[in-house]
Amino acid sequence: MNKLLKILILFSLIGFLSVPGYSSLKYDVYDTGGKQDQQTASSVFKKIEEGISSGKVSAISNLFSSQMYINLSNGVNGYYSSNQAYYVLQRYFKNYRVISFSIENIHEEDDNVIGTGDYVYFFKGSERKAQVYLSLKKTGNKWKIIQLTID
Repeated sequence: MNKLLKILILFSLIGFLSVPGYSSLKYDVYDTGGKQDQQTASSVFKKIEEGISSGKVSAISNLFSSQMYINLSNGVNGYYSSNQAYYVLQRYFKNYRVISFSIENIHEEDDNVIGTGDYVYFFKGSERKAQVYLSLKKTGNKWKIIQLTID
């Protein structure tokens, strides 16, 4: 709980003010020649949830920002390009095999969204649980993951 508080304070300090609850605002995600598909940030989180639950980085890699901050329970942390992030997470998911993943809370403020959830995984013969923090930012007309912490 103390780590969750620290992360939320950190987000507040760097400008990610949050408002509890889901937003009903819709954002354009794809341009289909005048016909716009619209998607909420919560539906993007659903896609992330499904991708991480499957343990397949390829299912979410199109959502990585060009520079993404990663902080993992195995000590790996720093800013990574989207290509580097792919391989860092692929190795992590291979060693910390997901059993289940769910996003429990989403907080939106304008073009910034924070999600928190639980990552249950299998490591060295036992089941363990970690807290996940995700931060999305709307870039152009697409949501991108700018931060992922698994702690």
